[in-house]
Amino acid sequence: MLSALASEFEAESLRIVHYCAPLQAFGDSVLAWTPAFLEGVYQTWLSTLGAQGLSVAQTNTFGGDSALEFRLGRHPA
Repeated sequence: MLSALASEFEAESLRIVHYCAPLQAFGDSVLAWTPAFLEGVYQTWLSTLGAQGLSVAQTNTFGGDSALEFRLGRHPA
C-alpha cells in the first residue's frame, strides 16, 4: 500500500495529513521516530519552498486510521 497525502488551508495554518503510512509493518519501535522524521521532511520541503518563519508540528498520534497529521503555521516556542 502506498502512502497518500492530503492538504487543506485553514484560518492560520496548512493542515497536512499523511495517510496509509505503513509504519506498523516495521514494528512498534518505528513509531517512536518515524513521525519526527516525517515532520522534519515536511519542514525541510516547505521551508525550501518559501515557508521560512513557519514551523511544522505533529498534531495527532498514529492510530487505527494509519494517518499522521501535521500543521504548518506559527507555533509557540
